[in-house]
Amino acid sequence: MLFSQQLAAVDILSVLETLPLGIALVSPEGVFLHCNSAFARLANLEKERVQGLPCRHVLRSRLCVAGCALGCGAFGQKEGTPHSGSIGLGHLAEISALARHGVETDILTASHKKIFVRLTHIPVHDENGIIVFYLDVLEDLSPIKKLELRLQHEDRQKSVVGKSPAMERILTILPGLAATDTPVFLTGETGTGKDLLAETLHAMSSRSHEPFVRISVGPMPEQHLLEELFGSVGQTLHGKSGRFQQAGSGTLYISELADIPLAVQLRLIRFLDEGVVTMEGQTTPMRVNARLITGTNKMPESLMAQGALLPELYYRLNIGHLHLPALRQRVEDIDFLLLYFLEQFAARFKKEVQGFALDAKKCLTAHTYPGNVRELRNIVEYAVMVCPHRLVGLEYLPAYLLQAVPPEVKKTKQAKRGKQA
Repeated sequence: MLFSQQLAAVDILSVLETLPLGIALVSPEGVFLHCNSAFARLANLEKERVQGLPCRHVLRSRLCVAGCALGCGAFGQKEGTPHSGSIGLGHLAEISALARHGVETDILTASHKKIFVRLTHIPVHDENGIIVFYLDVLEDLSPIKKLELRLQHEDRQKSVVGKSPAMERILTILPGLAATDTPVFLTGETGTGKDLLAETLHAMSSRSHEPFVRISVGPMPEQHLLEELFGSVGQTLHGKSGRFQQAGSGTLYISELADIPLAVQLRLIRFLDEGVVTMEGQTTPMRVNARLITGTNKMPESLMAQGALLPELYYRLNIGHLHLPALRQRVEDIDFLLLYFLEQFAARFKKEVQGFALDAKKCLTAHTYPGNVRELRNIVEYAVMVCPHRLVGLEYLPAYLLQAVPPEVKKTKQAKRGKQA
Protein backbone atom coordinates (compact mmCIF):
# COMPACT_ATOMS: atom_id res chain seq x y z
CA MET A 1 0.00 0.00 0.00
CA LEU A 2 1.32 3.43 -0.95
CA PHE A 3 2.11 5.88 1.85
CA SER A 4 -0.52 8.34 0.52
CA GLN A 5 -3.14 5.60 0.69
CA GLN A 6 -2.11 4.79 4.25
CA LEU A 7 -2.48 8.47 5.21
CA ALA A 8 -5.94 8.61 3.65
CA ALA A 9 -7.03 5.82 5.99
CA VAL A 10 -5.94 7.74 9.12
CA ASP A 11 -8.67 9.10 11.40
CA ILE A 12 -7.45 12.70 11.55
CA LEU A 13 -9.72 13.72 14.43
CA SER A 14 -8.39 10.89 16.59
CA VAL A 15 -4.84 11.96 15.79
CA LEU A 16 -5.58 15.55 16.79
CA GLU A 17 -7.15 14.31 20.02
CA THR A 18 -3.85 12.73 21.10
CA LEU A 19 -1.83 15.94 20.69
CA PRO A 20 -1.07 18.03 23.82
CA LEU A 21 -1.48 21.34 21.99
CA GLY A 22 -4.85 22.95 21.37
CA ILE A 23 -5.83 22.47 17.72
CA ALA A 24 -8.90 23.70 15.86
CA LEU A 25 -10.10 23.24 12.29
CA VAL A 26 -11.39 26.41 10.61
CA SER A 27 -12.89 26.67 7.14
CA PRO A 28 -11.49 29.13 4.55
CA GLU A 29 -14.55 31.30 5.25
CA GLY A 30 -13.60 31.52 8.92
CA VAL A 31 -16.20 29.05 10.26
CA PHE A 32 -15.18 27.03 13.31
CA LEU A 33 -15.42 23.33 12.38
CA HIS A 34 -13.86 21.28 15.16
CA CYS A 35 -11.35 21.35 18.01
CA ASN A 36 -9.55 18.78 20.10
CA SER A 37 -9.94 18.43 23.87
CA ALA A 38 -6.75 20.36 24.61
CA PHE A 39 -8.14 23.36 22.72
CA ALA A 40 -11.51 23.09 24.51
CA ARG A 41 -9.82 22.98 27.93
CA LEU A 42 -7.59 25.94 27.17
CA ALA A 43 -10.44 28.10 25.85
CA ASN A 44 -12.87 26.72 28.48
CA LEU A 45 -15.57 25.94 25.92
CA GLU A 46 -17.85 23.11 24.86
CA LYS A 47 -17.01 21.70 21.42
CA GLU A 48 -20.59 21.13 20.32
CA ARG A 49 -21.72 24.66 21.18
CA VAL A 50 -19.11 26.44 19.07
CA GLN A 51 -19.20 24.34 15.91
CA GLY A 52 -20.47 26.41 12.99
CA LEU A 53 -19.75 29.78 14.66
CA PRO A 54 -17.42 32.39 13.16
CA CYS A 55 -13.95 31.62 14.52
CA ARG A 56 -13.57 35.21 15.80
CA HIS A 57 -16.47 34.52 18.19
CA VAL A 58 -14.64 31.49 19.54
CA LEU A 59 -11.03 32.66 19.71
CA ARG A 60 -11.85 36.28 20.58
CA SER A 61 -8.22 37.25 20.13
CA ARG A 62 -6.97 40.79 19.68
CA LEU A 63 -5.82 39.61 16.25
CA CYS A 64 -9.46 39.03 15.34
CA VAL A 65 -10.28 42.62 16.27
CA ALA A 66 -7.44 43.86 14.09
CA GLY A 67 -8.89 42.04 11.08
CA CYS A 68 -7.31 38.61 11.37
CA ALA A 69 -3.67 39.44 10.80
CA LEU A 70 -2.98 35.72 10.28
CA GLY A 71 -4.67 35.88 6.88
CA CYS A 72 -7.83 33.82 7.43
CA GLY A 73 -9.96 33.79 4.27
CA ALA A 74 -12.94 35.27 6.11
CA PHE A 75 -11.15 38.50 7.00
CA GLY A 76 -7.99 38.69 4.95
CA GLN A 77 -7.24 37.68 1.40
CA LYS A 78 -9.25 34.63 0.43
CA GLU A 79 -6.80 31.94 -0.56
CA GLY A 80 -9.16 29.21 -1.73
CA THR A 81 -12.57 27.68 -1.59
CA PRO A 82 -13.92 24.62 0.24
CA HIS A 83 -13.45 21.33 -1.54
CA SER A 84 -15.19 18.05 -0.78
CA GLY A 85 -12.44 15.82 -2.18
CA SER A 86 -9.30 14.47 -0.56
CA ILE A 87 -8.04 16.75 2.20
CA GLY A 88 -4.32 16.17 1.75
CA LEU A 89 -3.46 14.67 5.13
CA GLY A 90 0.20 14.77 4.25
CA HIS A 91 0.15 18.49 4.95
CA LEU A 92 -0.31 17.74 8.66
CA ALA A 93 3.47 17.45 8.74
CA GLU A 94 3.50 21.24 8.89
CA ILE A 95 2.61 20.93 12.58
CA SER A 96 6.26 20.06 13.20
CA ALA A 97 7.14 23.66 12.27
CA LEU A 98 5.36 25.03 15.35
CA ALA A 99 8.61 25.86 17.04
CA ARG A 100 9.53 28.21 14.18
CA HIS A 101 6.22 29.90 13.43
CA GLY A 102 3.28 31.51 15.16
CA VAL A 103 2.22 34.84 16.63
CA GLU A 104 2.09 35.69 20.31
CA THR A 105 -1.34 37.06 21.16
CA ASP A 106 -4.15 36.45 23.62
CA ILE A 107 -7.57 34.83 23.61
CA LEU A 108 -10.58 35.44 25.81
CA THR A 109 -12.05 32.25 27.23
CA ALA A 110 -15.75 31.51 27.69
CA SER A 111 -15.27 32.41 31.38
CA HIS A 112 -13.95 35.87 30.38
CA LYS A 113 -10.36 35.08 31.31
CA LYS A 114 -7.57 36.41 29.12
CA ILE A 115 -4.90 33.83 28.28
CA PHE A 116 -1.62 34.53 26.50
CA VAL A 117 -0.96 32.07 23.68
CA ARG A 118 1.14 31.44 20.61
CA LEU A 119 -1.29 31.06 17.71
CA THR A 120 -0.07 29.27 14.59
CA HIS A 121 -2.26 29.36 11.47
CA ILE A 122 -1.55 26.46 9.09
CA PRO A 123 -3.32 26.09 5.72
CA VAL A 124 -4.14 22.51 4.62
CA HIS A 125 -4.46 21.96 0.85
CA ASP A 126 -6.02 19.32 -1.32
CA GLU A 127 -4.17 17.62 -4.22
CA ASN A 128 -4.98 20.62 -6.44
CA GLY A 129 -3.39 23.11 -4.08
CA ILE A 130 -6.70 24.59 -2.90
CA ILE A 131 -7.03 25.34 0.80
CA VAL A 132 -9.71 23.16 2.32
CA PHE A 133 -9.28 24.21 5.94
CA TYR A 134 -6.87 25.82 8.39
CA LEU A 135 -5.32 24.34 11.51
CA ASP A 136 -5.23 26.90 14.32
CA VAL A 137 -2.73 25.66 16.87
CA LEU A 138 -2.73 27.19 20.38
CA GLU A 139 0.22 26.96 22.74
CA ASP A 140 -0.44 28.22 26.28
CA LEU A 141 2.11 30.91 27.19
CA SER A 142 0.52 31.77 30.54
CA PRO A 143 3.27 30.18 32.68
CA ILE A 144 5.94 32.14 30.79
CA LYS A 145 3.99 35.40 30.97
CA LYS A 146 3.35 34.94 34.68
CA LEU A 147 7.06 34.48 35.28
CA GLU A 148 7.85 37.61 33.25
CA LEU A 149 5.25 39.62 35.18
CA ARG A 150 6.58 38.36 38.51
CA LEU A 151 10.10 39.40 37.58
CA GLN A 152 8.81 42.81 36.46
CA HIS A 153 6.87 43.23 39.69
CA GLU A 154 9.92 42.27 41.74
CA ASP A 155 11.96 44.87 39.87
CA ARG A 156 9.27 47.50 40.42
CA GLN A 157 8.99 46.62 44.08
CA LYS A 158 12.61 47.66 44.54
CA SER A 159 11.65 51.13 43.25
CA VAL A 160 9.25 51.76 46.16
CA VAL A 161 12.00 53.14 48.34
CA GLY A 162 12.64 55.90 50.84
CA LYS A 163 14.45 56.64 54.09
CA SER A 164 12.08 59.21 55.57
CA PRO A 165 9.88 58.20 58.54
CA ALA A 166 6.76 58.50 56.36
CA MET A 167 8.11 56.07 53.74
CA GLU A 168 9.54 53.70 56.33
CA ARG A 169 6.08 53.47 57.89
CA ILE A 170 4.50 52.62 54.51
CA LEU A 171 7.16 50.03 53.69
CA THR A 172 6.71 48.47 57.14
CA ILE A 173 2.95 47.95 56.88
CA LEU A 174 2.97 47.05 53.17
CA PRO A 175 3.60 43.28 53.57
CA GLY A 176 0.77 42.89 56.11
CA LEU A 177 -1.66 44.83 53.92
CA ALA A 178 -0.64 42.85 50.83
CA ALA A 179 -1.37 39.58 52.65
CA THR A 180 -5.06 40.46 53.06
CA ASP A 181 -7.94 40.89 50.60
CA THR A 182 -8.90 44.25 52.11
CA PRO A 183 -9.64 46.99 49.57
CA VAL A 184 -6.88 49.62 49.52
CA PHE A 185 -7.25 53.37 49.05
CA LEU A 186 -4.12 55.21 47.88
CA THR A 187 -3.93 59.00 48.16
CA GLY A 188 -1.20 61.45 47.24
CA GLU A 189 -0.29 64.08 44.70
CA THR A 190 0.45 63.21 41.09
CA GLY A 191 3.86 61.61 40.76
CA THR A 192 4.20 60.37 44.34
CA GLY A 193 4.10 56.71 43.25
CA LYS A 194 0.50 55.52 43.72
CA ASP A 195 0.53 53.39 40.55
CA LEU A 196 3.82 51.77 41.53
CA LEU A 197 2.55 51.13 45.05
CA ALA A 198 -0.60 49.46 43.68
CA GLU A 199 1.51 47.13 41.51
CA THR A 200 3.77 46.37 44.47
CA LEU A 201 0.78 45.46 46.64
CA HIS A 202 -0.36 43.05 43.95
CA ALA A 203 3.14 41.59 43.47
CA MET A 204 3.53 40.95 47.22
CA SER A 205 0.11 39.32 47.55
CA SER A 206 -1.03 35.74 47.00
CA ARG A 207 -2.75 37.05 43.85
CA SER A 208 0.57 37.86 42.15
CA HIS A 209 0.11 35.00 39.65
CA GLU A 210 -3.26 36.45 38.59
CA PRO A 211 -3.82 39.53 36.36
CA PHE A 212 -3.17 43.08 37.51
CA VAL A 213 -5.67 45.24 35.62
CA ARG A 214 -5.47 49.01 35.71
CA ILE A 215 -8.08 51.44 34.45
CA SER A 216 -7.57 55.19 34.14
CA VAL A 217 -11.07 56.57 34.29
CA GLY A 218 -10.65 60.14 33.09
CA PRO A 219 -13.55 62.04 31.55
CA MET A 220 -15.73 59.48 29.77
CA PRO A 221 -19.51 59.01 29.41
CA GLU A 222 -21.07 57.18 32.34
CA GLN A 223 -22.49 54.41 30.16
CA HIS A 224 -19.12 53.78 28.58
CA LEU A 225 -17.49 53.59 32.01
CA LEU A 226 -20.12 51.10 33.20
CA GLU A 227 -19.36 48.86 30.22
CA GLU A 228 -15.61 49.23 30.74
CA LEU A 229 -15.82 48.25 34.40
CA PHE A 230 -18.59 45.66 34.46
CA GLY A 231 -18.84 44.45 30.84
CA SER A 232 -21.86 44.34 28.57
CA VAL A 233 -23.98 41.85 26.68
CA GLY A 234 -23.79 42.69 22.99
CA GLN A 235 -24.25 40.97 19.68
CA THR A 236 -21.30 38.60 20.16
CA LEU A 237 -21.71 35.16 21.65
CA HIS A 238 -20.23 35.97 25.03
CA GLY A 239 -20.58 39.75 25.16
CA LYS A 240 -17.81 42.15 26.13
CA SER A 241 -15.95 41.47 29.35
CA GLY A 242 -15.31 44.33 31.76
CA ARG A 243 -12.22 45.08 33.82
CA PHE A 244 -13.64 43.16 36.79
CA GLN A 245 -13.96 40.00 34.67
CA GLN A 246 -10.52 40.55 33.15
CA ALA A 247 -8.96 40.84 36.60
CA GLY A 248 -10.42 37.45 37.55
CA SER A 249 -8.92 36.48 40.89
CA GLY A 250 -6.25 39.16 40.56
CA THR A 251 -6.30 42.89 41.30
CA LEU A 252 -8.30 45.73 39.75
CA TYR A 253 -6.73 49.16 40.22
CA ILE A 254 -8.85 52.26 39.52
CA SER A 255 -6.32 55.06 39.36
CA GLU A 256 -8.55 58.11 39.85
CA LEU A 257 -11.59 57.66 42.01
CA ALA A 258 -12.55 61.34 41.82
CA ASP A 259 -13.62 60.97 38.16
CA ILE A 260 -16.15 58.20 38.84
CA PRO A 261 -19.84 59.26 38.69
CA LEU A 262 -21.93 58.65 41.79
CA ALA A 263 -24.10 56.04 40.05
CA VAL A 264 -20.98 54.00 39.28
CA GLN A 265 -19.76 54.46 42.86
CA LEU A 266 -22.99 52.80 44.04
CA ARG A 267 -22.13 49.78 41.88
CA LEU A 268 -18.68 49.64 43.50
CA ILE A 269 -20.31 49.65 46.94
CA ARG A 270 -22.38 46.63 45.96
CA PHE A 271 -19.27 44.81 44.80
CA LEU A 272 -17.50 45.54 48.09
CA ASP A 273 -20.53 44.37 50.09
CA GLU A 274 -21.59 41.33 48.07
CA GLY A 275 -18.68 40.45 45.78
CA VAL A 276 -20.86 40.61 42.65
CA VAL A 277 -21.13 42.79 39.54
CA THR A 278 -23.82 42.95 36.87
CA MET A 279 -22.95 43.29 33.20
CA GLU A 280 -24.76 45.99 31.28
CA GLY A 281 -27.76 44.46 29.53
CA GLN A 282 -28.16 41.72 32.13
CA THR A 283 -30.07 41.50 35.40
CA THR A 284 -28.37 38.47 36.90
CA PRO A 285 -25.32 39.40 39.01
CA MET A 286 -22.01 37.66 38.46
CA ARG A 287 -19.67 36.75 41.30
CA VAL A 288 -16.11 38.04 40.91
CA ASN A 289 -13.11 37.53 43.13
CA ALA A 290 -10.93 40.52 42.25
CA ARG A 291 -9.28 42.68 44.87
CA LEU A 292 -10.03 46.39 44.49
CA ILE A 293 -7.40 49.11 44.83
CA THR A 294 -8.35 52.73 44.17
CA GLY A 295 -6.39 55.95 44.14
CA THR A 296 -6.84 59.70 43.94
CA ASN A 297 -4.59 62.75 43.88
CA LYS A 298 -7.23 64.80 45.72
CA MET A 299 -8.15 64.97 49.38
CA PRO A 300 -11.02 62.53 50.09
CA GLU A 301 -12.56 64.89 52.65
CA SER A 302 -12.76 67.66 50.04
CA LEU A 303 -14.30 65.28 47.50
CA MET A 304 -17.00 64.28 49.99
CA ALA A 305 -17.69 67.93 50.85
CA GLN A 306 -18.09 68.67 47.13
CA GLY A 307 -20.44 65.70 46.69
CA ALA A 308 -17.99 63.98 44.32
CA LEU A 309 -17.32 61.00 46.61
CA LEU A 310 -19.96 58.98 48.42
CA PRO A 311 -19.13 58.70 52.14
CA GLU A 312 -20.43 55.10 52.07
CA LEU A 313 -17.77 54.22 49.48
CA TYR A 314 -15.03 56.17 51.24
CA TYR A 315 -15.53 54.44 54.57
CA ARG A 316 -15.45 51.02 52.90
CA LEU A 317 -12.24 51.86 51.08
CA ASN A 318 -10.60 53.65 53.97
CA ILE A 319 -9.97 50.38 55.84
CA GLY A 320 -6.68 50.06 53.96
CA HIS A 321 -5.68 53.70 53.46
CA LEU A 322 -2.11 54.57 52.45
CA HIS A 323 -1.10 58.21 51.93
CA LEU A 324 2.02 58.98 49.93
CA PRO A 325 3.40 62.38 51.00
CA ALA A 326 4.72 64.85 48.46
CA LEU A 327 8.48 64.85 48.00
CA ARG A 328 8.74 68.38 49.41
CA GLN A 329 7.26 66.98 52.63
CA ARG A 330 10.00 64.36 52.94
CA VAL A 331 13.09 66.21 51.76
CA GLU A 332 15.30 63.69 53.57
CA ASP A 333 14.47 61.27 50.74
CA ILE A 334 15.82 63.53 47.98
CA ASP A 335 19.53 62.69 48.38
CA PHE A 336 18.74 59.00 48.70
CA LEU A 337 16.48 58.96 45.60
CA LEU A 338 18.99 60.93 43.51
CA LEU A 339 21.70 58.34 44.15
CA TYR A 340 19.26 55.43 43.85
CA PHE A 341 18.02 56.44 40.38
CA LEU A 342 21.50 57.48 39.26
CA GLU A 343 22.79 53.94 39.95
CA GLN A 344 19.79 52.44 38.14
CA PHE A 345 20.19 54.53 34.99
CA ALA A 346 23.98 54.28 34.93
CA ALA A 347 23.62 50.51 34.85
CA ARG A 348 20.87 50.63 32.23
CA PHE A 349 22.76 52.99 29.90
CA LYS A 350 26.14 51.37 30.66
CA LYS A 351 27.60 54.72 31.73
CA GLU A 352 30.41 55.42 34.21
CA VAL A 353 28.43 58.15 35.98
CA GLN A 354 29.01 57.87 39.72
CA GLY A 355 27.50 60.97 41.29
CA PHE A 356 26.67 64.67 41.09
CA ALA A 357 29.02 67.64 41.08
CA LEU A 358 28.56 70.06 43.96
CA ASP A 359 26.80 72.73 41.89
CA ALA A 360 24.37 70.20 40.40
CA LYS A 361 23.72 68.68 43.84
CA LYS A 362 22.87 72.10 45.31
CA CYS A 363 20.50 72.81 42.43
CA LEU A 364 18.76 69.45 42.79
CA THR A 365 18.34 69.65 46.56
CA ALA A 366 16.97 73.20 46.32
CA HIS A 367 14.30 72.25 43.76
CA THR A 368 10.74 71.81 45.13
CA TYR A 369 9.74 68.97 42.76
CA PRO A 370 6.11 69.80 41.96
CA GLY A 371 6.07 66.58 39.94
CA ASN A 372 7.31 64.63 42.96
CA VAL A 373 9.28 61.36 42.58
CA ARG A 374 8.31 61.00 38.92
CA GLU A 375 9.89 64.37 38.14
CA LEU A 376 13.06 63.56 40.10
CA ARG A 377 13.38 60.23 38.32
CA ASN A 378 12.99 61.86 34.90
CA ILE A 379 15.60 64.50 35.75
CA VAL A 380 18.15 61.86 36.77
CA GLU A 381 17.41 59.75 33.69
CA TYR A 382 18.04 62.72 31.40
CA ALA A 383 21.21 63.75 33.26
CA VAL A 384 22.76 60.27 33.15
CA MET A 385 21.82 59.89 29.50
CA VAL A 386 23.60 63.09 28.34
CA CYS A 387 26.48 63.29 30.80
CA PRO A 388 29.84 62.07 29.38
CA HIS A 389 31.72 62.37 32.69
CA ARG A 390 31.81 60.53 36.00
CA LEU A 391 30.06 63.39 37.81
CA VAL A 392 26.90 65.11 36.57
CA GLY A 393 27.54 68.83 36.31
CA LEU A 394 25.04 71.65 36.33
CA GLU A 395 25.16 71.89 32.53
CA TYR A 396 23.74 68.36 32.19
CA LEU A 397 20.53 69.07 34.08
CA PRO A 398 17.28 69.91 32.22
CA ALA A 399 17.14 73.53 31.05
CA TYR A 400 14.12 74.47 33.18
CA LEU A 401 16.11 73.70 36.33
CA LEU A 402 18.93 76.03 35.30
CA GLN A 403 16.54 78.97 35.14
CA ALA A 404 15.87 78.56 38.85
CA VAL A 405 19.45 77.92 40.00
CA PRO A 406 20.06 79.47 43.47
CA PRO A 407 22.28 82.61 43.39
CA GLU A 408 25.02 80.99 45.49
CA VAL A 409 25.29 78.16 42.96
CA LYS A 410 25.61 80.63 40.09
CA LYS A 411 28.39 82.46 41.94
CA THR A 412 30.25 79.22 42.54
CA LYS A 413 29.95 78.32 38.87
CA GLN A 414 31.15 81.74 37.73
CA ALA A 415 34.10 81.59 40.13
CA LYS A 416 35.15 78.22 38.70
CA ARG A 417 35.01 79.60 35.17
CA GLY A 418 37.14 82.60 36.25
CA LYS A 419 39.82 80.34 37.67
CA GLN A 420 39.82 78.20 34.54
CA ALA A 421 40.23 81.32 32.39
